[in-house]
Amino acid sequence: VRLAMADGTAITGETAVLYRYAPLAVHKIWPQSAVTGGGGFVTVSGRGFEESESVGGCQMRCRFGGHTQIPAQVLSPTLLRCAIPPLPTADLDELSPRAPGTVVATLSVHVTSNGVDFTPEGPPFTYYRHTFCIPPAPAPP
Repeated sequence: VRLAMADGTAITGETAVLYRYAPLAVHKIWPQSAVTGGGGFVTVSGRGFEESESVGGCQMRCRFGGHTQIPAQVLSPTLLRCAIPPLPTADLDELSPRAPGTVVATLSVHVTSNGVDFTPEGPPFTYYRHTFCIPPAPAPP
């Protein structure tokens, strides 16, 4: 087997270290929605979640759609917790005219153990606009 860096440079001798990653899967998440500003945490249920030192020094991460990778806290081999990032402004501007009501975007949540290979399918996560509820005034007697 020939190992090479991303630029094509061959890796030889004792510098070659090969890590085998456990197959990852995401089964479900909760909560399944948040406001566009993000905040709070999402818990991810699945399999193959390992502590970073056991995976070649790489940290488990979550990704919402194709957005920034968020460091994950490994709770167990089947549970992760990730901060819910805000929906990027570019997506908010692009998606808002097409999204009626309070839903702005629905993205898949993916997990990676090496920052490159993500779970192929992920459960949907929905971003909502901030909404305000005004209680009705009491009816006159």
